[in-house]
Amino acid sequence: MPIRFNYCFLFGLLFVTQNLSGQTLKNFTADPVKFNTEMQSFLQETDKKEGEKIMEEFLPLWKSGRFDGEQQQAIYRTANAMLRKRMKAFPDFRNYMVALTSFGNSQQTNQSFNSWQISLDKLLLLPTRYFTNFIVTCNNLFRDNSLYVSASTNWHCDISTYTFDFDSLPKVVFGKMTLVCLTKGDSSEIRETQGVLYPTRQLFYGSGGKVNWSRGGWDASLVRAELSDYRIDITGSDFSADSVVFYNSTYFKSPLLGRYFDKVLANISVENASYPRFVSYLTSLEIKNIVPDIDYKGGFSMAGNKMIGSGKAEQNAQLVLYRNKKEFCIARAQGFSIRKDRITSDNASVSFYYENDSIFHPSVSFKYIVSDREVSLIRGEEGKSQSPYFDSYHQVDMYFDGLYWKIDNPIIDLKMISGAGESKATFESSNYFRKQKFLRMQGLSDSHPLFRVKQFAEVHGTKEIYTEDLAKDMKLPVSEVRDMMINLSNSGFVSYNSQEDKSTVKDRLYYYLLANTGKTDYDVLQFESIINALPNASINLLNFDITLRGLAPIIMSDSQNVVIYPKDQEVKLKKNRDFSFAGRVHAGRFDFYGKVFSFDY
Repeated sequence: MPIRFNYCFLFGLLFVTQNLSGQTLKNFTADPVKFNTEMQSFLQETDKKEGEKIMEEFLPLWKSGRFDGEQQQAIYRTANAMLRKRMKAFPDFRNYMVALTSFGNSQQTNQSFNSWQISLDKLLLLPTRYFTNFIVTCNNLFRDNSLYVSASTNWHCDISTYTFDFDSLPKVVFGKMTLVCLTKGDSSEIRETQGVLYPTRQLFYGSGGKVNWSRGGWDASLVRAELSDYRIDITGSDFSADSVVFYNSTYFKSPLLGRYFDKVLANISVENASYPRFVSYLTSLEIKNIVPDIDYKGGFSMAGNKMIGSGKAEQNAQLVLYRNKKEFCIARAQGFSIRKDRITSDNASVSFYYENDSIFHPSVSFKYIVSDREVSLIRGEEGKSQSPYFDSYHQVDMYFDGLYWKIDNPIIDLKMISGAGESKATFESSNYFRKQKFLRMQGLSDSHPLFRVKQFAEVHGTKEIYTEDLAKDMKLPVSEVRDMMINLSNSGFVSYNSQEDKSTVKDRLYYYLLANTGKTDYDVLQFESIINALPNASINLLNFDITLRGLAPIIMSDSQNVVIYPKDQEVKLKKNRDFSFAGRVHAGRFDFYGKVFSFDY
């Protein structure tokens, strides 16, 4: 046990002795030779190999006269001030000596050294951390004009004629230059800019400058922006600027005012570039023929290789598609992605207009392929996307997956996508009612949801119902009532607004309740289509008839046993549920065959 104690004591004594030897230097001698020897010993006491390397790079400059007598005196003064502040050989003195070496190897002038030294003298009166950050930045500047360097990000400029100054903190003033941010696989630049770098805060305050969208594959002369004042935290790779003047001669004759965003990411190509970005202050722009025969109305932004049409809370952006020079189809969304080859939106409401009627869906995936001049709409499986298409001309609700229309073609095709050939497309009368369906909606609840909504609307004297208010009335969780209202919206009983979380009661809700009690007429008219080789249905835009294909037998009356068996499983659906067909009609005990039957609703 005593032997072990003695070993520990000797080891501790040796450690303390070595530590003290690194602190024995109290002052550097103001002599070129002695300073060299003292600095080399001071560094090597902590790290012999690294100390030798630092001095090997510094000594040729020191001995060559790169630093004149006055500058050498400033260096002695700085080193001694660092000692008094108990700065360490590593990293503090190491960083200072490396910065001196970088300065000596640069094209910096004596005037630049003097200005730099003034900042150093003032910084040494402040906490040590300010001096440390400043020296690191200065070394980067002297070495290769870098404002900031890390493993992932490098900010640098193309000039070395910056000047040092000091207000309450040291700063570096840059004249006209190109400022570049570089990461692995991506870069951005601000041309013809100027500004001030505060190294201790690692902030750059810029003024003016020009940027472009060449990273997104756009011609720099066509899509560009001019900056006013901006600020960059140079430890990151992103920044933004207000009051930017944006030019896009492809879409706009005059420049736009808005906000600029940039972020440099790793491994970016033209195809997946999402920066730089511009967002217009205006939200009601009109772009005629954004692509041939399509107008755009709404806000505007650019994000890398694509344009984004954006709406606001009270007004969606719009795409207007023309047929025979008249508005035929309008898609509305909070955002459209507009690229050279396509226009898309994940959540758009779409209306097709004919005479005084329309076909409408509240939420589909919208895509327009420019080269094919084709619109495709895909109905989703969640939320409002589950809703059918509401067709006021034919007075039917249409359940199918995909709508496809080449805008130069007078035919719109309606298809099932999932399980093609097996999935069923359904076209249901707007007055369709089945008791079984009505009871299924109630499930295990004590009262029917349609009745609860009707009752709430009547008690409060309004057709607009906020989900939270209804949830309190029903004494149910808000999330549960919200799901209920979305399902009712999908069935056309209410119109649900997700942004305001409220629903507007529609006439169909009252109709369904009346039909359930036998107080109004209803029907069971429903067309069910299963087909593989052809679309389930096609709309002829010359007369707006819908050809329905792959139809199962059509039940016209349960009580009177009236069923239609159409030839080739096809019928033509006309205005207000009238339709024509060939085939057989079974009515009670009779069967009728014909080549042209017409059903007048």
